[in-house]
Amino acid sequence: MTILIDPAVWPAHGTVWSHLVSDASYEELHAFARAQGIPRRAFDLDHYDVPLERHDELVAAGAVAVASRELLRRIQLAGLRVRQIDRALVEDARRDEFLAAEWRLLGASPIAQERPTADSHAAAGVALDASSPARDGARPLGADPQPSGPPPSGSGRGTSAAAPGRPVAADAPAPTPTVLDRADGTTFAATPASDGAPRTPPRADDRADAWARLGADLLDRWREPHRAYHGVRHLEDVLLGLDQLRTWGEPVSPAAFLAAWFHDAVYAGAPGDDERASAELARISLRDAGAPGALADRVARLVLATIPGTRRAVGEPQPAEAVSEQEPRDAGDELAGAAEPITGSGGTTGASGGTGIPPVDVDVSSGVGDERADEDALLDADLAILAAGAPRYAWYTAAVRREYAHVPDDAFRAGRAAVLEGILASERIYVTDAAHARWELRARTNLAAEIAALRA
Repeated sequence: MTILIDPAVWPAHGTVWSHLVSDASYEELHAFARAQGIPRRAFDLDHYDVPLERHDELVAAGAVAVASRELLRRIQLAGLRVRQIDRALVEDARRDEFLAAEWRLLGASPIAQERPTADSHAAAGVALDASSPARDGARPLGADPQPSGPPPSGSGRGTSAAAPGRPVAADAPAPTPTVLDRADGTTFAATPASDGAPRTPPRADDRADAWARLGADLLDRWREPHRAYHGVRHLEDVLLGLDQLRTWGEPVSPAAFLAAWFHDAVYAGAPGDDERASAELARISLRDAGAPGALADRVARLVLATIPGTRRAVGEPQPAEAVSEQEPRDAGDELAGAAEPITGSGGTTGASGGTGIPPVDVDVSSGVGDERADEDALLDADLAILAAGAPRYAWYTAAVRREYAHVPDDAFRAGRAAVLEGILASERIYVTDAAHARWELRARTNLAAEIAALRA
């Protein structure tokens, strides 16, 4: 089993890049990358893109330097090469595998398991320091070196948008699930069954089954057919964005990763209601799956922080006034999304592995694993789509428009332009230092270009 790296000759974003691969398994490759602080965002189906400045360091850590042709030959022989013609199909399969692995990893962490003192504990992340590559620039394996396009991007900040969810008739018999009242007189099924009574920690086997069922339910929600933008690709990108911020030195705890799973879990196009229902889903279903109560409450609070206009961070734009009830909502909803990597290639996921969320237990009241830091990281990761490269940003804007297909074009353009102008006028789009340093300029460039097109 060998980790291989080829010469750094692939130009992108002011530097040149190497391919990092395994000729044995993706598991081996992901484990090596995690150990070296390479963000998962840098993985592109069958290889990691790594910049020139890390080449010698990775060789010293155990990677074997080989010629590009030899590297390609080795992964082809191992059956690990993904052909360009197969990329679209493989991307979907790898995304599903990645999400399943991430959920299992979270469930296996001690911080997600009920213990006698669990309600006084949560978790803190371990900040790493590494660079990551960008999809818009580095060339795929087997391609000829050539100049790259514009710089890449980031990930996304989501709340909900328009489309049907899981409504329950207002006059129906009292349901077992917790329900929330809606302004239109209906109620909304927000959570699995729960009576609020004290819970006995489930046995390990039962807890594992409950955790697996909860993950499957969440993925079913994220795959609802009305989600043009706020689907599994968005979930994947927020998780990758959080991992990327952590490798850049930002403190990100497991609670933030859990909040990413829940932040758009309820999605019916009802601003505020969706976020509150998602938070209640997190609060009760995590407890029912055996997670500590303090962790469930913390995740719920992080989800509530994604309600449009409630962000506490400096420079957060307030929601724009809607021109009509049918127009796009506020910044938190309109600009959420999946994104390209900021400084590297990738954006797709591997067959296994995970972001390696560290199972560090800390007292919630101690200040370790600061909740405000989690909130800032979650919201920055959820909004990183604004810094995407041109192809991905175009996909993002088209997907948002599909979610508002019922809105007349003139109204949509006016409402969205107003939202974008509010964000562009803010002093600072991203709160964390890492996101601000890497994403701010590109995001402002994208916003200005889209506003000009909307106002034309």
